Amino acid sequence: MRIRGSRSYSGIVTDVGRVTAIVGRSAEAVPSELRLPVWCVVLGVYPERRELWSFMNDQIRERWTDLEEAERILGSGASPIPGVLGGVIEFAYQSLGETHVPLRPVVVDILVQMFPGPEHTAFVYAIYREHVRRMMRIDPGRVVTRTRSIIGKRDPDLDRHLAALWPAGSELAGMITSWCESYFRSARIKGSMLTIWERVILLSSEQCLASMCASILCCSRERLLSSRTGRDPLPNDVLPSKATALSAEVVFARALEFLNDGSQAA
Repeated sequence: MRIRGSRSYSGIVTDVGRVTAIVGRSAEAVPSELRLPVWCVVLGVYPERRELWSFMNDQIRERWTDLEEAERILGSGASPIPGVLGGVIEFAYQSLGETHVPLRPVVVDILVQMFPGPEHTAFVYAIYREHVRRMMRIDPGRVVTRTRSIIGKRDPDLDRHLAALWPAGSELAGMITSWCESYFRSARIKGSMLTIWERVILLSSEQCLASMCASILCCSRERLLSSRTGRDPLPNDVLPSKATALSAEVVFARALEFLNDGSQAA
């Protein structure tokens, strides 16, 4: 049930391409009063400004008819939002045979921060489900290639050293998720960071993830260049995922810079 082109909702004409472009901009955030309808439009579940309980009944049940039990869980109000959301997601995966899709608590935490009201729970679930679908289509190998491309253009010495540290590339690919989650969790959601949050969670952009990874590596440049290669094990304190002293604000600012450069080049 994806929305393509321009659609009309109760007389409101929405240009989905324009909305997607707005969300995709890395230089400015979507105004807070537009964030909810923008996300709805891009996900193809525009609620037409109705109460989200009605949205849940009219949209989610229409798309997944076997989620009637989720409605009961949502309506009980007995658990805090993360617990309710976790129960709904687990039930949905079991019902739809998607038992191998992991629940990412950090993503749930991010979405709950952005939409904290209990009336948003169904909407947060829809976003999370779409996020998981998109993330399953991302190839970590391509993210590593994009990361190396960003670094190679700006810091050839660091790029050559990374190739010596991780010649197969698989170790680097395996750390991508933990790096991003670590800095997302520490940065929270504020100011200019909002756009990169939205691009990662909503669009699951490979280029955005690569920009984050390149930023972490560049911010750890001195530590990485001083590390050994060859048969000697890489010390734990050299790994960017362990570099707790790095400022999340600095990492995000560098990632936005890389994203802007990539958008201009495209």
